[in-house]
Amino acid sequence: MVFKIAYFLFPALLLAIFTEPSAAQGGLPHDFLERAQQQFSQNQYDSASYYAKLALKSAVTSTDQAEAYYELGRAQRRLDFYADAQASLANAIRLTQDSNLTAQAHYELGKSYSDIVRPEVAIYHFQRAMLFNPDTLDLVRINEGIADEYNYYYFDYTEAEKYYEKALAYLQSLPNTHEAVLLRLLYNLATTHHRREDYFTALDYAQRATRLAQETQSINLGVCYSLLGMIYHQQREYDLGIVAYKNAVAQATSNGNDDNPDLGKLYNNLGLLYAEIEQHQTAITYYRKAQAIAMSDHYPRAQADLADSYQYLGNAYTKLHTFTTAQNFLNQALYLKRDFYGDQHPEVATALEAFARYYEEQNQLDSALIFQQQALVATIPSFSQLLIDKNPSWSQLQDYSDSYQILNTKARLLHHRYLLSGTTDDLTLAISTFLLADSLMHLHRVSYENENSQLLLLEDQKLMYEIAIESCYLKYQNTPEEQYLRYALYFIERSKAAILWDVLRDVSTKSNLGVSDSLQQAERSLRTQLARVVNDITELERQVVSDSSALPALQQKRFQILRRQRDLQAQLQDAYPNYVQLKYASPSLPWEQLQKRIADGTQHILEFFWGESYVYSMRLSRGNIRFHRIAVADSLTAPIAAMQLLLQRGPSPDHYQEETAQYINSAFTVYQQFIAPVLPLDSLSVPFLTIIPDGPLAYLPFEALLTQQVTIIEEPDYRKLPYLLAQSAIQYAPSLQVLLNTDESSRGGNAHLRLLAFGFTDRRTRAIDKTQNHLEELPGTYKEVSAIGKLTSARLFSGPEASETRFKHDAESYQIIHLALHGKADTINPSNNVLFFPATPDSSNDGQLHSFELYDLQLKNTKLAVLSACETGTGSWKAGEGVYSMGRGFAYAGCPSIIMSLWKVNDVFTAQIMPTLYRLLYKGARVDKALQKAKLRYIKQANKYEAHPSFWAAFVLQGEASPVVRYQHTYWVAIVILLISLGYFGSGVLRKKKAGAMHPATL
Repeated sequence: MVFKIAYFLFPALLLAIFTEPSAAQGGLPHDFLERAQQQFSQNQYDSASYYAKLALKSAVTSTDQAEAYYELGRAQRRLDFYADAQASLANAIRLTQDSNLTAQAHYELGKSYSDIVRPEVAIYHFQRAMLFNPDTLDLVRINEGIADEYNYYYFDYTEAEKYYEKALAYLQSLPNTHEAVLLRLLYNLATTHHRREDYFTALDYAQRATRLAQETQSINLGVCYSLLGMIYHQQREYDLGIVAYKNAVAQATSNGNDDNPDLGKLYNNLGLLYAEIEQHQTAITYYRKAQAIAMSDHYPRAQADLADSYQYLGNAYTKLHTFTTAQNFLNQALYLKRDFYGDQHPEVATALEAFARYYEEQNQLDSALIFQQQALVATIPSFSQLLIDKNPSWSQLQDYSDSYQILNTKARLLHHRYLLSGTTDDLTLAISTFLLADSLMHLHRVSYENENSQLLLLEDQKLMYEIAIESCYLKYQNTPEEQYLRYALYFIERSKAAILWDVLRDVSTKSNLGVSDSLQQAERSLRTQLARVVNDITELERQVVSDSSALPALQQKRFQILRRQRDLQAQLQDAYPNYVQLKYASPSLPWEQLQKRIADGTQHILEFFWGESYVYSMRLSRGNIRFHRIAVADSLTAPIAAMQLLLQRGPSPDHYQEETAQYINSAFTVYQQFIAPVLPLDSLSVPFLTIIPDGPLAYLPFEALLTQQVTIIEEPDYRKLPYLLAQSAIQYAPSLQVLLNTDESSRGGNAHLRLLAFGFTDRRTRAIDKTQNHLEELPGTYKEVSAIGKLTSARLFSGPEASETRFKHDAESYQIIHLALHGKADTINPSNNVLFFPATPDSSNDGQLHSFELYDLQLKNTKLAVLSACETGTGSWKAGEGVYSMGRGFAYAGCPSIIMSLWKVNDVFTAQIMPTLYRLLYKGARVDKALQKAKLRYIKQANKYEAHPSFWAAFVLQGEASPVVRYQHTYWVAIVILLISLGYFGSGVLRKKKAGAMHPATL
């Protein structure tokens, strides 16, 4: 060992002896500098420092001295000699006249102050560096340095993202690839989006960074795995998170170093994942490992990491109800965090919130609220009120949008304390705190680039809305004032169609600002491209055996589209400065507009909220609001499920009487549970009813409910059942805000509205190639669209002429769109709802219109879309948004009224309903009234089997119900009605006497 040490020192000793510099040796400083730079590039910082000192001793000019000080300073920084490094770099700045060297020295000074957690000084030097015209690569590093301070020390992720994006733009302008720098930027952009809770955008960056690290065999592959683990954790993909962290651990221990700081963080994060799946003892084992590494205290952030371990241990023992041990760990965590960060810091707030959870677990709500209030103070710099009844003002909060979670927790604790103590003031404060939190949450959510990230946040927020609604309900029971009903309605509304409403409002905002059509079209196109790629990725991941090689290319494409979207948003905000203010404006409920809608006394609105514990219903009518709740139980959901099954399956000849009894029982039970308590039809006339459903109710046609108990007879007759349909014309809406977004004054047009209709089956053959997507022919659709085609200004395409390309080309020019096609809904993937066009696919389109492709259309001229196909009103359910259906896609594109189907519909019976619908529409009827009368006419003309709701109740109206035609008594209308009647004469004849003998195709 001694020999080896001497061997490695010998060259340095010889160098010192035989090349001792002197002032006379003018060329030597540059030689030493070159050697210092060479050693630095090889991470040999001791040697680099040595040669820099030799260069300094031999330097004659101030320029040589400045360069030597710079090389010495940056080597000293890597050796953790921060004070020496700062002195050397300051000397370099003082001595040099070279602007490039000045910029580099300021950059290194900034990094040295960052290393010792002095972010304000670090940013000062980074900004000074930019004043000296640094080259492009240095601009990359400087902007990255500023971003790091905002990201890791100030926790200002918006500012961090801005500077990382600048750095990335500079990097991409360089001719050469700088893979290490690119990897850092991708990684850090992933961290900013992760910390802003935009987890799906974060995942794009993290996956790109991980692939680059794998391709380049980077030593930073481990930290990329770690970041993937964090993102999977937040996406609730716990198994994937554990795998990612264990990959990171393997990377960190591959060189035999079992006590490096990164390993401690990994152990803490693994513990957090095991805590999520309730394996608290395993979690504690990992926290202890992290604690042991941090206690070695051989790196700058050891104290902060140790505090994290203590906090997580405290949380785990709180869950295990080992409260004394938990309190000890939480005390240590809070002390260390305050000592390291100061009293006001988000990390200190997390420790205070841990104490709030500790006391809540023991039902000590006063103490829990005290700590939660302290967490609020620690988060908001300008807020210092420790009294629980105080909240920050909006001006204090709006720059700290992620603090909505702290406010939510405070409101939840107040609600909890009311349940224990009965103090109604707690409810009042809880409601006001929830209102503040919701406005902040909105500000936070709309900043997300990825819709999936928004959906994840809305899913989390659903429980908070439920507690807020319950607070309003309980407060109203104690103090029956209308304001608490309004607050309840506000929270119910905020829990629905949030993204759809944002899109519709965004379109209106851009229109009012005069945003160019080309810019809006580019934005829609990118949105559609992104949705297509996301759909392809989702479908690939769903396959049991998938082509894993295709996934990276799709992920890379998604990444590129997101970058283009971001550039377009920046362009939009630069061109229209007011756009940002309008986009982020806090939501409100248009109460006056709502009152106007129900002012004539004929319109009633019934809105539901389906929570974990209760289902809330609210009925609004002129001068009256009713608010009701019922506990969630199997007895509530079972009749809904039974009714849905019977509707989807239709009548069975072998079990007709038994199934009829089941239907009558379930349909009346659902009515009693959900309608009768707030809408007693036995004493109330309700000509028009608007329903905003939630949860399982979103898949239910309320028209098919029974308003009276029916005695079962031997041969029950579906024509004679007391359907809700007979009493009310019903329309549905995703939310009141979406519904009220429609300007009724622009609805009505003259009777010469242009109508575009597509039918699946060709007139000549009434058949298609059955092998195409395994679809059956639909002879009823030809009859359906041919009769509609006899309307004035109608344009009809069927069979080979009915192409997806033609639809996309023509749809925006027509006021009414009728699609009698095959349809398919996907209850898992929200982007995979499809309408099938029968024409042969072309180079532009594959004949399958996905719901996301409608994002590229602007149906601002369309007044009504009739989606006469299977399952166009169903799809996957997303909390906070509702059903992702094909109908929602048309609403997204701007269509105010959509008639859609809730299950697989029968083309023969559909062809009997549609003529009446259009006849009434073209006579100026409201859409809901026309659909109601068309269904009632069908029931009246059907036999007792075919009057089963399975054949007529599937089609429902979503959206605006006001007339699409202002009828004028002209001669041509009579001709149109006659033509429709003649076109449907054949399809009106019953094909069979028994329902079981009929096997018409479904759409």
